[in-house]
Amino acid sequence: MTKRILMLLSAVVLALAALPAAVAQDALLSDTVKSKSLAVPTGFATTNTCQSTYTSGSGPSYMKFCVTTNGNIAKFESPQGFTQMYAEGYGVCDNTIPSSGYWVDYYDYEYTGSSNWATPTVVQPNGPNTFPLKIVRSSSDGIWTLTQTFSRNTAEQIVKVGMQLTNNSAGTRTAYLTRYADIDANGSAIYNFADADTDSAWVYSGNGLMLHPLPDNFGYGSNVGQIVKPNSATACSGPALQSPRQGDSAVKYWWSSTAIAPNSTKTVSFEYRTM
Repeated sequence: MTKRILMLLSAVVLALAALPAAVAQDALLSDTVKSKSLAVPTGFATTNTCQSTYTSGSGPSYMKFCVTTNGNIAKFESPQGFTQMYAEGYGVCDNTIPSSGYWVDYYDYEYTGSSNWATPTVVQPNGPNTFPLKIVRSSSDGIWTLTQTFSRNTAEQIVKVGMQLTNNSAGTRTAYLTRYADIDANGSAIYNFADADTDSAWVYSGNGLMLHPLPDNFGYGSNVGQIVKPNSATACSGPALQSPRQGDSAVKYWWSSTAIAPNSTKTVSFEYRTM
């Protein structure tokens, strides 16, 4: 009897010893989901309020997404029943280095953003939920204007975005251009695999999304894709996480710093491709 009691006590001790690790992991998973479900916008972010919604195909060829008034791509669903995008947006990092010696961040990542943007202008001659669609947004200091042009390829479930960055100032300025996407593959913030290279950045879990830049002459050839921690990046910052990576991840693509003359425009374009 004594031996049996000692064996039972040993089993209880071992179970209690393992409990903190299990509780910690469960808490981590719970906190990840909770933080996203309770997310509120900061700055001038939009919380994925749709300005136009586009739907095509069915089953495996189904694609549905919306574009917010601020120019974010939200609620991307493909194939049918699998939402892939949690938050998405754009950024301009002005690294002209004024006498004060700092870089200036302009970004809107849907659930978080800088407060130095003016109200956007929607150019959509055929009305909501149609193409062509352009969204024009200037910085509140008047220095930059970002014009986004949206289109889609329904046969391949691709969303294409062109970004034109215009320098409105009287002097030449330099800037990085960025695109950010917090991709929750198959609607999960946890069971994701992410990776990136100089040509693309992607997150998948059976299905997923890839941010793929198209050829451009924006910068000097040092463009790069990165994996970053969700809700941690700005236009000028967001250290890359080690890739490949498993777990909740966001992707960010940088178009390298380039000089833009007064009243001149530089253009890039990219695609979100289903995986």
